Amino acid sequence: MKTGKLRREIQILAPAKAVKDGYHGRWGVRKAWYAWIVEKGSRAHVAKPKDKAALSWPGAMHPIMFAAVRAVMGRPFLGPAADIHYPKIVQYIREKL
Repeated sequence: MKTGKLRREIQILAPAKAVKDGYHGRWGVRKAWYAWIVEKGSRAHVAKPKDKAALSWPGAMHPIMFAAVRAVMGRPFLGPAADIHYPKIVQYIREKL
């Protein structure tokens, strides 16, 4: 499903500051908990309940004790964006500082 939420959640996490070897800052996705899974993917694993006796979700036939989750291939979005925009960002920072 493509809703645009990940794109909207990209933000500056730490503003850029001049350091001896250039500029350092951080940006990423803070509010979308699944951003890392989309970026890097995940291994197959077994999902188990944390706080309840069983797993359940709307539409499930019945609560279950565990669920096998398939591996998910990553679909990078932050890395490619950085590759495209970092040179522009560095130039912008140099002009402003």
